[in-house]
Amino acid sequence: MTPRGGDSEARREIGRLRQKHRLSFTPTPGGGEFSHPAHGHCQIRLSDDREDLATLLAWLREKGLEPPVSSSASAALE
Repeated sequence: MTPRGGDSEARREIGRLRQKHRLSFTPTPGGGEFSHPAHGHCQIRLSDDREDLATLLAWLREKGLEPPVSSSASAALE
């Protein structure tokens, strides 16, 4: 991840999710791409770690690899 928009906690969580789901990572002209052999690809921008984490989590949830956010958890984030 780049220093701009850097968030070490978000970066650690991205690394944990990458290991947990055995995702590969490839740099792309627009940022980067996580790949899962059975579920395809997730594009991230690499400009803001929190935004990239949110994008990755949304993709993992869409694929059923992470549990959906409960209403109480999303309310706590606001």
